[in-house]
Amino acid sequence: HYAGNIRDHAHWGKTPGVPSATGAAGGGHAHAGLMIYLGDSWPAQYRGQAFMNNIHGARINMDILKPRGSGYVASHGADFVQFNDRWSQIINLRYDQDGSVYLIDWYDKNQCHSREPDSHDRSNGRVFKVVYQNEKRTTVDLAKRTHMELAQLQSHPNEWQARHARRALQERLAKQNGLPQDFAKVDAILKTQLAKGKTTALRLRALWCLHGISGLNEADLLALLKDRDAMLRAWAIQLLCESKKPSAAARGEFARMAREDKSPIVRMYLASAMTRTPVAQRAEVLTGLLSHAEDATDPNLPHLYWYATEPVVTADKTAAIVLLSKTKIPKVRQFITRRLASKQ
Repeated sequence: HYAGNIRDHAHWGKTPGVPSATGAAGGGHAHAGLMIYLGDSWPAQYRGQAFMNNIHGARINMDILKPRGSGYVASHGADFVQFNDRWSQIINLRYDQDGSVYLIDWYDKNQCHSREPDSHDRSNGRVFKVVYQNEKRTTVDLAKRTHMELAQLQSHPNEWQARHARRALQERLAKQNGLPQDFAKVDAILKTQLAKGKTTALRLRALWCLHGISGLNEADLLALLKDRDAMLRAWAIQLLCESKKPSAAARGEFARMAREDKSPIVRMYLASAMTRTPVAQRAEVLTGLLSHAEDATDPNLPHLYWYATEPVVTADKTAAIVLLSKTKIPKVRQFITRRLASKQ
């Protein structure tokens, strides 16, 4: 994996043969069942954090995510749960419609690294539910919701509600093979959420829902390329490249953004968009991206820039030499030079 991992710590000790060192650090090196908690019933400090089972440590680790460059860094948080049973092996974590979390426990005496079929105990298995303040279970029947109600659920504080409402609305339209008669009302609700949502997450939900029901045209997405929010600009780039044939108008805006946009997240999406753009149409955008010397130390961007650039180098030596002369990213300069030399 080109980017390694995003942690700034380890969940295992650095002293070989000292179990206490590993225990204090977080339990061990093997993990399963990553969940980003986006429910609405647990305390606020847990929302948006990364939870994963530590197999050897018999516990749930929690990492705290913070933006860094084009991505995130994960810092060590307090362990969420420590089990008193070495057989416990949580393999999946899911939050539900109430914001409570189900833990699926494989529960096996053998943790890993055994090829003997009989070393596993297949007679056991457990499911836990982690509830905060006796949260009661509610029944959700999206089939009974109107189109407008499903659209309004995009602003629900629990991501489960918004995500499944979005899916249900998209599936309904697919079955109807067209837009419903009340689409204008649905469109108005979602367009208002997109324009006036108080958080990035709410605006993105509206954008994704509109995309899923074919409620966006190119003009809508081109306008979002100048949005105040970097994540909205980034997602507009992605949606404009869904066909793998972005228009001349889109490519022109991409070239401008590659030169001018100050967000490394936007530049990451531009680089990814170039891998879904015909090779002969990439050079102008790549020239802009490769001019950002500040991206040289980003954990993702130099590699993404190269992935988009490599086919250009292979296909067009003249374009490759121009890109080589323009790039301010040492790693990309090295890769271009090496590829050109290998073609001689």
